Amino acid sequence: MHSIKSTGIVEFHRQGIGRELVRLFEESARKDEAKVIKIRASLFAREFYGRLGYQKTTGVRMFHGLKIQPMKKVF
Repeated sequence: MHSIKSTGIVEFHRQGIGRELVRLFEESARKDEAKVIKIRASLFAREFYGRLGYQKTTGVRMFHGLKIQPMKKVF
């Protein structure tokens, strides 16, 4: 199983760092023959993941006291 956690530090926004991290993560998942990646995106990160091809799977949920948006990407 693969997992990734983000912090969303504002001074690093819009520099391509997150996009590159997700690309590397997806590359590793593909090498392990993953067919789907599921994530729990923060409400602030939904648009970012949407631009990378992730789709909402359900409505907003609570996870450990935080509102999250379940999303997935199918290869």
